[in-house]
This record gives sequence, C-alpha cells and structure tokens, in this order.
Amino acid sequence: MNTQSTAVSLRFSRPGVNNLGFTLIELLISLTITGILLGLAAFQFSNQTEHVHLSHASRSLVSDLRWARQMAVSQGEEIRLILDPVLDQYWIERASRPGIVVGSVRDLKDGSQGYGETDLVSSSNGNTIRFFPTGTTNTWTTITLQNNIGKHRLITLLATGRIKLYEENNEN
Repeated sequence: MNTQSTAVSLRFSRPGVNNLGFTLIELLISLTITGILLGLAAFQFSNQTEHVHLSHASRSLVSDLRWARQMAVSQGEEIRLILDPVLDQYWIERASRPGIVVGSVRDLKDGSQGYGETDLVSSSNGNTIRFFPTGTTNTWTTITLQNNIGKHRLITLLATGRIKLYEENNEN
C-alpha cells in the first residue's frame, strides 16, 4: 500500500513546485461551467418573473372585485368597477358619485405596483361591472389578462356575484 501511494505522489508532483493550487485550465473550465449554469438560471428566472407579475395582477383584480361587491352590500349602494383596456387600468367608483375613484387606480403596466407588463385584453360584456346592494352583478363577465410571453388568466364573474380565476395557456 505504501509503495503505491508513493508512486502516485511521485507521478503527479515535481520537485520544487507547490501543488496546493489549481491550474489555469482547471479554473477556466470551472468558470465556463459556472457561466453556463448562471445563464440558464437567469433565463428561467425571467420567465418566472413574467408569471409572477401576471399572477399578482389577476389576484389583485379578483381581490378588488370582491372588495367592490362587499362594499356594495355593506353600504347598500351600487358600486362600479371600471375597466380601461386601452390604458390597461381599472378603478372602483360609487354609482352615486361617478368619476370619483374609491381607493386607487390600478395600472397594470406599472412595475412599481408589482404588475409588470400585464395587458388587460378584454371584458366579455363591457367595461363597467356593476355590483348591486344585494351582491349581484349586472351580467356574466369574463375578463382576460395576458403577460408578455402569451400566458392568459381568465377571471369569470357570475351574475350572482361569484368570482372565479382560471389559468389558460396560449399554445400558439
């Protein structure tokens, strides 16, 4: 055993040279592998960021729809959620005071609000969703949100006031 370890150590060492470090080739190979792995991770992270922005925007809209419905029931008056697909914005207002925003205007293109580049693609039955004091709405509506990589989220609002969130993949 002792003669084999001596032979191995003699084969890989040169007299007068310190063998405690790495060679330049070993360092370049490890840096190349690290760079490739970081590049792949960055690509995956950018796709994940788009997904998170869409998820945040859709959940925020669902939350605001539920808040508008709750406000209509608790205050006994009609509350409207106004969608603006041209500017990718929406807001809540009272029917008794149109044009005066309750809360804040949500801008789906505003990165500081956490939405990133989310598009308010469409609303199936107009851009005004009305909640009555009974908690019901004026119509059955589906709102479509889309991110930059083509993923969709569908928010369906039933006439009873129930709100459902669906994820739809675009296979184009």
